[in-house]
Amino acid sequence: MGRKAKSGGRIAGRGRRRDSSSESKGARGGADRQQHEEVQRDRLLAQFEGIEPDGRVVCQFGSHAETEFADGSRLLCMLTPKVHKLQGVCAGDLVWTVRGATDAERIIQARAPRSNELRRRRGEDDRTGHVIAANVDLMAITTALREPPLRTGALDRYLVLASVLGIEAMIVLTKLDNSPAHDPGWEVLQPYRDLGVPIVALPRGSACRNFARHWQGVSRCSPGTLGLGSRASVWP
Repeated sequence: MGRKAKSGGRIAGRGRRRDSSSESKGARGGADRQQHEEVQRDRLLAQFEGIEPDGRVVCQFGSHAETEFADGSRLLCMLTPKVHKLQGVCAGDLVWTVRGATDAERIIQARAPRSNELRRRRGEDDRTGHVIAANVDLMAITTALREPPLRTGALDRYLVLASVLGIEAMIVLTKLDNSPAHDPGWEVLQPYRDLGVPIVALPRGSACRNFARHWQGVSRCSPGTLGLGSRASVWP
């Protein structure tokens, strides 16, 4: 019995050593793969050294991205497999494109390095999050005052995020016609006025388009709980 127990112990010990060795090999393999991909990314960017990107991504759909060009035109461009694997794109990214099969088709060949990134976690286990916007100059945080009530907690988190990333921030008030005329709720904004945060009231309708035209040429991210901020968006 004693011999069997010892033999079993030795076998178990070898098994644990094999498991540890496998984990070590897996870690080394992952590091080698990351290093290889980094070298590939550097080679890809080296091809466009000294050349300005010709487009900015407005929205991304899998292996395609709606891209705006200097003349104001927008095309749905396809990402090359290398860009899709090594870099990926999101709203706000500056990219290099080439002509596709026709003049109406463009292919994204590379993405320029980002000046900043906005990330959103997919869940509690997601430690890094995924990038939803890049190269943002201005964060316009949209919210209402009364209906629905202003969520100061979410507003504070956006302002802190903008401060950490060095992005200019402003508060955009929407749906003011839903607030009582005798008590619209201005007092809740006083702490933000004291901090010097710009506050803009935005009526319904064409004023939204006028607001976007006013900031033409600025890459703007509009997070929020309603209206313009019902989804993260970037206007080049």
